[in-house]
Amino acid sequence: MVHRWIPCHREPLKRSHVDKTIVLLKIGERYVPIVEAAIQELPAKGASEGGGGEDSSSRAKSCEPTGDQLQQESAM
Repeated sequence: MVHRWIPCHREPLKRSHVDKTIVLLKIGERYVPIVEAAIQELPAKGASEGGGGEDSSSRAKSCEPTGDQLQQESAM
């Protein structure tokens, strides 16, 4: 987190222009403003939450199209 703007803050440079707290995150080389309520902390890589059964990498892989799906799309 690089900066945080809060509604009704005394200092104008720290005051949010909306009724929500906004944080400025640095992601790679870019800066991204996000409403604080939308931020969700994830466990560190390699750490398990326990009992989930399926890790995030397998969920991400299941969303990727398979070779058969790609061939069908290119044939259309």
